[in-house]
Amino acid sequence: VWDEYTVGSDNVIVAVVDGGIQMNHEDLSGACLTSDEGSCSFVTGYGLTPMAHGTHVAGTIGCINNNSKGLCGIAGGDYKSGIDGVRLLSCMIFAEIGDETLSGDAASAIVWAADHGAVVCNNSWGYDADYNGDGEISEQEADTFRSSTIPTSTQNAIDYFIEYAGCDNDGNQLEDSPMKGGLVVFAAGNDAIDWGNPAYYEPVLAVGATDENGDQAYFSNYGDWVDIAAPGYWVYSTYSDNQYAGMAGTSMSCPHVSGVAALVLAYRGRQGYTPDMLKEALIGGANYSILDSSTEIGPLLDAYGAVTWEDVAEVVPPEISSYSVSAYGNVLTFSWEVEEDADGNMADVYIALATTDSQLLSDIDLDNIPSGVTTVSLSNGSSTAGTSLSLEMKDLEFSTAYYVSMVSYMRNGNYSALSEVKSISTTANNPPVFTFPDGDSYSVHAHETLTVSFTVADPDGYDGVSVEISSDTGSAASLSEISDGTYFISINGQGAAAGTYSLSITAEDIHGGSTTHKISYQILPNHAPTLIEDIPNVLFASTKDNITINLYNYFTDEDGESLSYTVSESSSGVVSCSVSSLILSIQAKGYGTTTLTVTATDTLGESTSTSFIVLVRGSSATVDAYPNPVKTTLYVRTGEDALSTGVKLVSETGQEVYSATALTSAFNPLAVDVSSFAAGRYVLSVDYDGTEYELSIVKL
Repeated sequence: VWDEYTVGSDNVIVAVVDGGIQMNHEDLSGACLTSDEGSCSFVTGYGLTPMAHGTHVAGTIGCINNNSKGLCGIAGGDYKSGIDGVRLLSCMIFAEIGDETLSGDAASAIVWAADHGAVVCNNSWGYDADYNGDGEISEQEADTFRSSTIPTSTQNAIDYFIEYAGCDNDGNQLEDSPMKGGLVVFAAGNDAIDWGNPAYYEPVLAVGATDENGDQAYFSNYGDWVDIAAPGYWVYSTYSDNQYAGMAGTSMSCPHVSGVAALVLAYRGRQGYTPDMLKEALIGGANYSILDSSTEIGPLLDAYGAVTWEDVAEVVPPEISSYSVSAYGNVLTFSWEVEEDADGNMADVYIALATTDSQLLSDIDLDNIPSGVTTVSLSNGSSTAGTSLSLEMKDLEFSTAYYVSMVSYMRNGNYSALSEVKSISTTANNPPVFTFPDGDSYSVHAHETLTVSFTVADPDGYDGVSVEISSDTGSAASLSEISDGTYFISINGQGAAAGTYSLSITAEDIHGGSTTHKISYQILPNHAPTLIEDIPNVLFASTKDNITINLYNYFTDEDGESLSYTVSESSSGVVSCSVSSLILSIQAKGYGTTTLTVTATDTLGESTSTSFIVLVRGSSATVDAYPNPVKTTLYVRTGEDALSTGVKLVSETGQEVYSATALTSAFNPLAVDVSSFAAGRYVLSVDYDGTEYELSIVKL
């Protein structure tokens, strides 16, 4: 509209009957009429006071466009091009004084607006159905509200504005006024019930609210008395204190309609233009294809449709000269190309029709389509001539012969001639189809949970496919839906004994067509960890020595499980040890020997162990013997390497009582039985690695 028709005009005045507008707001000051120009308070006697609600409403209608500030009002002109937009007349009926909100005389404000040049009167307010103020509307309160009426003074004021806005004292249209009479716009209300007051009053234009998805807002009042809908959920606009903010409610929907009305008047306004003509343009030019009629908040406001309504009101859309139709299951798909007439007019909406009785398509009244004819429509949107379009008609009978046709429609209510009637038969129901990207056979380790992903689709295009599984492992397999049509099966390896199993997945569509798909899976047996090699013995030459051992080099698990480790000691006080992740740390503490046993355990509790010796002795003790003194067995311990060693034991009298040669080391000592020897001192001679060592031994 801004590009092709108008950005608004300062010849159009919209009255904002609400809280006071912040007249000096950076994005409104050039659009607001001052107190000297007609803006007036009907609450207090000392002038206008800004209020957030009224400022927000005003911004949607007419904050100044293209001024590098804030945002754009619907009819806010074009600052950089020097085109002024709509003028805003603030008629203040609410004021915040401290913590209290005061109300003024709305009837007087509406009459004042008519007498001071306004031709559109925006009323983003209404009476409250919550009589007891508890935040909820009881059925009794709703019934009382439905029976309420507007005060006679307010009704008379509305009637006065509709008849006399834009006129002189004799009721004649002013020479510079865009309309003879005025349009009164009211918010439907935010009680989510089927009534609104004063919006229900038939002469006004009642506005319902849509939400962020283009559906009826949950809070919007509704009913056949609501004329039109506009965005009302978290609308961003000007706010008090020179700010901008989002607000929600039919209060926010109402100024959208008033703003578009101002655009229509800026382009179409003239001598003899009437509120009925404006109302017809807004409602007739609205979009009827987005909101379902069952929502009862009217069609969706369409600025382009409203501004162009007079141009297209009598236009008949071009007939769909050629179309094709195909059947799959109980779905018919219609395909055609957008056509235009000699003047470039194209249809706004395309309608496909189907029936089993060909007589119903003969001389059909398209405004009163009989119950035996199924229809589906598609909005043309912004498609240009030659664009290929298609739509689907679902929920027909399967395996049934149908007679079909198409017709084009314009928002002015005109239909094209009916296209050629064709016959086609739907096919049998097509059951759901599975897709398993990774095949039908799987394996899972006993310690794992396997996830099998797959999709299910209904070839006929219907939602609501149900999916179930049955498995001979019972609870070992479970089904989850991760998104619409995408599922995964979790198979818990611990849920059943090792073996091969099968699982059936059944999908059923809403028409009873079903498909069963089978997969097989093997739960693999669990294996205990295995020892790669023994951990070598450790010799410490000092109580300050330490060592770390990477257990990854000594244990493995063929099932790929992460292993946990524990370590135990045969003797305390010799070393301290700990395991962190895969690393065994050993710190010498005192002289002696201990056996460490390391156990590796998998996630299912299977384990294997290995043991090794840790010896702590002094750095000068290449050869030692223990215990000393000794009663029965003397152990002779040499260096770390196992070598052939000569050992002699000589008494104090010089008698050799023992002699032997054996392979010995620090971890493989030679055991000498001395139990039969006489008590006393002996000299132990040890020949190890080319060196002879002598030690004094006491036999008890």
